[in-house]
Amino acid sequence: MSFYAGKRVLVTGGTGTVGTPLVRRLRQLGALVKVVSIDRPERVAAVLEDPSIFEHGDLRDFETCLRVTGNQDYVFHLIAVKSNTQLGMSRSASEFVPPLLCNTNVMEAAFQNRVQRYMFVGSINEYPPLDIRHEDDVWKGAPEANDRFNGIVKRVGEVQGETYLHEHGWDAVRIVRLSNVYGPYDDFDPKTSHVIPSLINRVVNGESPLRVSGDGSAIRDFIFSEDVVDGMLLSLEKSEPCTPTNLGSGKSCSIKELVETLLRVT
Repeated sequence: MSFYAGKRVLVTGGTGTVGTPLVRRLRQLGALVKVVSIDRPERVAAVLEDPSIFEHGDLRDFETCLRVTGNQDYVFHLIAVKSNTQLGMSRSASEFVPPLLCNTNVMEAAFQNRVQRYMFVGSINEYPPLDIRHEDDVWKGAPEANDRFNGIVKRVGEVQGETYLHEHGWDAVRIVRLSNVYGPYDDFDPKTSHVIPSLINRVVNGESPLRVSGDGSAIRDFIFSEDVVDGMLLSLEKSEPCTPTNLGSGKSCSIKELVETLLRVT
């Protein structure tokens, strides 16, 4: 029998780039899924096969978190603030405070409700400047300057999970750190989108010449959203408590390669 069959599973942010395919896969595995976010009804209708599993909820409010995590077996906490590197620097408080509140509230509520498994989603942004990011290296310096606020928020969430394990023996928390995710249901808003949807939007809309910052030599690790779902499902079932796992493609891609690929396929 599937690890997820018949389990009550809450997915916060279940209408996002990763959340949407995760919800679909969980339901295929026989889970009883509930989705919570502050997304608009039109977004919910567009991405969820069954909108009735959706509940509008602001996870900055602790009482809301207590309610939605109650009677749940597993929680996947995917909620995030739509942002990119530029916005993360210019709107530092907006980048830092809401996700910090959501992360803290949802995990504390899950702890109080004795959720059996809890997936905390970290980020490559947690790491200091390194060519290769091994899980044990995250504390070998501060996050890169342009990822500082988001990176620190994610670090705090990981430490919060460790505190429950050490003091209370609550061993539910599993941790994955995501590389640069792309895929269907991505954010294509030019104001908030990340590099791949941003470039796709500009190319499809006929920007010519296409101007990209830098010389194109910057290297990134991109991972497809469906592959992230595979890793998350496996990690929640198999990983050790509070032991982070990087989820990435393991393949380097320069921005120049990315741009050339987009131009070729469009």
